[in-house]
Amino acid sequence: MAASERATLAGRLAPEIAAEQEKVLWSDAVVLQFPMWWFSAPAIMKGWIDRVFTAGFGYGPAVPPPYGEGALAGRRTRRLDGLFTDEPVPFRTLVGGDYDHDMRLPPGVEEAGASGLDLHVRPRG
Repeated sequence: MAASERATLAGRLAPEIAAEQEKVLWSDAVVLQFPMWWFSAPAIMKGWIDRVFTAGFGYGPAVPPPYGEGALAGRRTRRLDGLFTDEPVPFRTLVGGDYDHDMRLPPGVEEAGASGLDLHVRPRG
């Protein structure tokens, strides 16, 4: 992950990977439709995801920040029927203090009754 992030931030990715990232940045929507293969995407799609959504582009604790603050901030996911009308999911932020340096929610940040992935969504309002 560290090598991927250094290459991404230094602009040293293979040209075909940089081209795919540009397509993602300029797209109005990216729809990844696939059959489930042992609870995941098929190998060819998993490989594309791993190569294109590199640390420093699709995720990572350094610049750009992870989750809703990085290069893909404000993008919408999961809800195809309301893709262009639903509000984006308000994920918690690392820079905003919701996570500690180890990317864990500190005590007291959890919402009453929230569990699983819901812990990573900032309450609206």
